Amino acid sequence: MKRSKKRPGLLKGLLSFVYLALIVLSVRWLVFEVFVIPSGSMYPKLYVNDYLIVSKFDFGLRIPFTKIWALGPYPSKRNSIVVFLSRDESKYYIKRLVGLPGDELVIAGDFIIELNGEKLEHELFSDDEKKTLSNKMGFPLGTFEAFREKGKDFERVILVNEGEKPPSEWGEEKLEMMSESFSPPPGYILFMGDNRHQSHDGRIFGYMEQEKLIGLSRFVGLSCETKVLGAGCDPTALRTERILMGTSE
Repeated sequence: MKRSKKRPGLLKGLLSFVYLALIVLSVRWLVFEVFVIPSGSMYPKLYVNDYLIVSKFDFGLRIPFTKIWALGPYPSKRNSIVVFLSRDESKYYIKRLVGLPGDELVIAGDFIIELNGEKLEHELFSDDEKKTLSNKMGFPLGTFEAFREKGKDFERVILVNEGEKPPSEWGEEKLEMMSESFSPPPGYILFMGDNRHQSHDGRIFGYMEQEKLIGLSRFVGLSCETKVLGAGCDPTALRTERILMGTSE
């Protein structure tokens, strides 16, 4: 009578670890990933050292462990906050999607003044609203101006230079001089930061290929004022009020 060979316990343990690692990596590659906000280009919505939970299936499906799309990529809806690769794929950007393929935008300085023929509104924050926002962000008063930029189906808060007036008050000559038209071609989209006067975005690097899309920002998983040794969040400097805050728009 033959005795069945038993797989050594060490080998079983190693295989279990490999299977677990593959599951974790697959989830990270296909479903969710964490990205840390490195700069202030998305204030007041996103702060430096916000740890974003980003869903990666909204734009389609990549072949695991490659950059090749099996399905997609499909652009997210306008006004969503998106993670994407730079054109040379050397770094990640986190910006707001403001223009889809075929959209026609007119941008004047830090303001989007027209989208597909619709004039956008720019409502200046009151002094009290600005003070409250200043305290939340830790930005000194006198360093920024805050506006609500409104379209028919969206509203976002943007920051511009202190003392900047809305385009409706510029006068025709300045408006004409400052205005620039943008229209992403098929397969391309346009991104801008919310902290407009401190954002390196599509106004500078142009339209971005949809293939560079990585994921849609869903919520803040963790947030802190400082990091420990430049790595993880300092547990003594947590911004608990931001944890689990939604960020999809």
